[in-house]
Amino acid sequence: MNLEHELQPFHYVASGLTYMRIGYSDLKKDQQSIDYYNNCFKKINGNNSHSLGLLHNAFSEKGLGPIVNDLFDTDNYSNMTDSGGLQIITTGSVITQEMKLKIYEYQLANSEYAMSFDEIPLTVTGEKSSRNDYTNRFFDIEKFEECAKISGKNYLEQINIFLESGSSCKPIMIIHGNCYDTFLKWHDIMLNEIPDSKRKYIDIIALSGASLGTGTLEDIERAYALSEIASQYKQVHFLGLGSIRRLLPYIIFKRNGLLDNIKISYDSTTHTSAPHMGRYFLNGKDYKFTREFDKRYEVIYNDINSKFDLDMSLEKFHETLNKPGSESIEGGYVFRAYCGFISSCILNFTKIVDDMYQHPELIKHLPRELKTLTKLKTKDDIEHWFDEISRFVHSRRISTEKRLDLDGFSDLVITKEMREYKPPKPQKISKEEKTNLKEFF
Repeated sequence: MNLEHELQPFHYVASGLTYMRIGYSDLKKDQQSIDYYNNCFKKINGNNSHSLGLLHNAFSEKGLGPIVNDLFDTDNYSNMTDSGGLQIITTGSVITQEMKLKIYEYQLANSEYAMSFDEIPLTVTGEKSSRNDYTNRFFDIEKFEECAKISGKNYLEQINIFLESGSSCKPIMIIHGNCYDTFLKWHDIMLNEIPDSKRKYIDIIALSGASLGTGTLEDIERAYALSEIASQYKQVHFLGLGSIRRLLPYIIFKRNGLLDNIKISYDSTTHTSAPHMGRYFLNGKDYKFTREFDKRYEVIYNDINSKFDLDMSLEKFHETLNKPGSESIEGGYVFRAYCGFISSCILNFTKIVDDMYQHPELIKHLPRELKTLTKLKTKDDIEHWFDEISRFVHSRRISTEKRLDLDGFSDLVITKEMREYKPPKPQKISKEEKTNLKEFF
């Protein structure tokens, strides 16, 4: 049992575990490398005001659960499983009762915390949609209430199955929304499906961004919705949130006392995928590198070694990161290189989160629209902020309108006027609006 999970205000959850080479069969036979993973997890857990969790998908990563549970010391992390709802809908698959029951059974056997099987209020215009592709999916208000009701029934079913099994695994209630109002409405609809006698088992909620978007304004609005219901729960989880920019509204709201008594957890593949994507999180930003050996590898190598002993030369480190894993397993090089790299990225990241939380003077370096958030202490403050400031904040919201399907319009004539059209320039800030902005500084 991970005791740090109860003690720390933040919980970092590493997803995309295959990037850490955890699924390699050779790892099971390499006790020295297993010890290395455990030591890395132990150093992350309880450091920088964070506990550690590991997340895998019960739909698309079924093989990882037994490996994680068998190989690693659960005192150093908490094991979480996602139901795979988003993966199912974006691949065009159909959710069946048999599929749900199999996923619940898997979650019981392989996790301490399990995402509920949510019905996502999105409609995909096309065969499939990638996780970050917003061009062919939209928030479908017509099926919103029905999705929330079904999600509530699914969640109650999950609670009952877990209780009947005698398992200590805790189900996580997932809440969807496209704005402040729809998040709270979804929450209320789901709760109406849960009898009062079963509501005491709801410890953790997750406010999903699948129907929301990824702009700064969307995260501020989600933080506002959370502040309205946070006092009812012990922990909130954010799926796919792995950047400082997107975490800042929640950190600031927590500092302001608006999320004071709820633990904030978040997961992302940002750092687990970093070696594969040619980036290393250092000094608050991504440090890019290529396959070619140069000084950047030395910088990364030295930073990792300052926390975790790679026990290999700089040249071997470069070679290991740029070879297929099957060619680099001998001597455990591939396991140390990838686990050390990713663990170091995580520690560097959680250090920035902790610094922003512990040292409010760092807020002065933030963009102006985020600095204004430090003034928000009450609901009236937040409402005033949305009235006066929100329109100046970057937004990338998932549309509530279905995009036009141009199939069959191959004969459409593009006119000169259409080609030369230029969108209107953003409206300039008036003197009165500038005065309102200054009130927040």
